[in-house]
Amino acid sequence: MQGSNKSQTEQSVNGIHKKRSNGAVKSYQYKGKTHELPRYSYTNLVDPKRPFEKHYSPSEVAALWGISVDMARDLFRNQPDVLALERTGSKKYVTLRIPEAVLVRVHNRFSRS
Repeated sequence: MQGSNKSQTEQSVNGIHKKRSNGAVKSYQYKGKTHELPRYSYTNLVDPKRPFEKHYSPSEVAALWGISVDMARDLFRNQPDVLALERTGSKKYVTLRIPEAVLVRVHNRFSRS
């Protein structure tokens, strides 16, 4: 096979050059597709001194405390320092992550009352 060491397509910084069987070289620029990324918003009210602290999901809190997941969400939804990851689309989804310090703070507040 003649020219087996050379590829039929050569890439350059400006575009792609394709060598045809008749010896002609065709150049084209790949512009790609435009993809709409999902819209996320991130509310970070967490103390930057503790970024790697253990975070709990509402279902983990519910299992620890013996309450429903809905009640755990309601307890922590508006607490400061809770991470709320929102994704919007046809419906709004919010994922909560509860730092251990907030978990202890809320538990202490309810156990005193």
